[in-house]
Amino acid sequence: MFNTTRGLVLESVVFPERSAHPLLGTIPHGHYDYVPLNADWYTGDVVSDAPGERRVSDLQPVRGLCVEEDARGVVVRGRVPFGDGFVDKRICVNQDGSIDLAYESDVQLATPCTLHVAHLTLMPGAFDRASLFYSCHDGGEDVERFELAQVKSVEHRPVSLLVSSNAVLGNTTGTFALGDATTELVITTNPAALAALPFIEFLDVRGRYFFQACFSVAEFDDTTRLRRGAPLPVLRFCCTISARSGRVAPG
Repeated sequence: MFNTTRGLVLESVVFPERSAHPLLGTIPHGHYDYVPLNADWYTGDVVSDAPGERRVSDLQPVRGLCVEEDARGVVVRGRVPFGDGFVDKRICVNQDGSIDLAYESDVQLATPCTLHVAHLTLMPGAFDRASLFYSCHDGGEDVERFELAQVKSVEHRPVSLLVSSNAVLGNTTGTFALGDATTELVITTNPAALAALPFIEFLDVRGRYFFQACFSVAEFDDTTRLRRGAPLPVLRFCCTISARSGRVAPG
């Protein structure tokens, strides 16, 4: 289900071969009784932040909405206002059960700035808290798996006003996974086309959890030159999301 008034974000995403219930989607404001999480949390949006500037997002009504079928599945297209320009979105629900999210944009923003795309918000209760994990390659031959059973929080936060991020994942093969012992969501990208690096935000809230992944296209540090209204490189980002049976962690 898509929300055409909020940038074509995904309200709920079901992978029928793995679950009859949504695994990804939108969490409305007020779901968590915890002030830092008192916001709407979306799947599929684009957000940019710059020091001292108002946040820019694509949570606007969609223009030129088009739904069609091709050889792979059902395709939904639309153009969404973003800053002084637009983000063109293409979402394909493939016949094999996977979903493609594709974004293209050429905008001017106050830089330095962050640019985060394809937020993926796990639905509360859709995954087993005791076996939550995320994994990817971080430069080595083997997949690195990070278990969250004993973890209270993993935060992606600015280090200071001059350094926008404290951590991202290398994801050197372009295959990033998260889920639990039963079901994994696998997000694949092409690092050769765009070096978009994933990060996660995780928080345990009184026995309930908030778990969101996202891809960073731009960050900044104290060496980044300030150029107001500078054109960003053309954004062409695509990822494929699929679900598969969980794999037992080694050991």
